Amino acid sequence: MKPAITHQSHKRPFNLLLNEGTVKQARSFTNNLSATVDLLLADYVAKRYEELLAIQNLVDAVAER
Repeated sequence: MKPAITHQSHKRPFNLLLNEGTVKQARSFTNNLSATVDLLLADYVAKRYEELLAIQNLVDAVAER
């Protein structure tokens, strides 16, 4: 199952609890914290998906022996 990550996806508000100091520092690097967090989260999900796919491929290869 491929993750549903597209830039055209509908956006809606979510409440997150973030470290106040980290947020203050991040705001000095970006004017759009929501877009930055969204991009980082999408990257995280894509990497985890690739890891799961690699594990599944390994399991499948072992099962074929």
